[in-house]
Amino acid sequence: MQKLLRDAFQYYGMDNNGNSVALNTDALARATIANLACRNGIQECLDASKRLFKTWMDNPQNNLIEPDIKPTVYCYAIYAGGVHEWNFAFKMYEKTNETAEKNFLLGGLSCSVYPWILNRFMNLILLENSPIAVHDALQVLTLVSQNPSGRYPAWYFFREKFQQLTKKFGQHMFNWANAIDTITKFFNTNTELSE
Repeated sequence: MQKLLRDAFQYYGMDNNGNSVALNTDALARATIANLACRNGIQECLDASKRLFKTWMDNPQNNLIEPDIKPTVYCYAIYAGGVHEWNFAFKMYEKTNETAEKNFLLGGLSCSVYPWILNRFMNLILLENSPIAVHDALQVLTLVSQNPSGRYPAWYFFREKFQQLTKKFGQHMFNWANAIDTITKFFNTNTELSE
């Protein structure tokens, strides 16, 4: 599997070298292969994600990352990076008014392997003047819970902060049933299930 992914990634890559991907099917194939390669730890993919993200960090006004690979690049650059990359992505989230870009960035921000960063991210939704929009708060918890490093922090946060969440988002709580389902999806011990 690793060899197949590596070969496919080397064929499609992440760089378009100034040429737009000619066909939508090529763009979809490139995005899919890049995501699978990074998710399966193909070093070339992780390195390409870090390189593209660093280029953007060096010139924040000029994001050259192609839209079809933004979710993968953002996620795996933050996954392989640290607080510096996370802070940059959050600053870009605050600056943009584009819904798609905000969603790409939220997805990337939830990819950190550091539970303390993920906890900080979740706690931002509870701030009185939170930089995270009310309609994005649920998405933050859901995305963090889908990260293996965030599964338990998301459940702990939801359980321990439930009263605060209810107070702040009470009128939106009917949407939380899906979040609870997502947060608890990977529970498999009797203790987890009884909580």
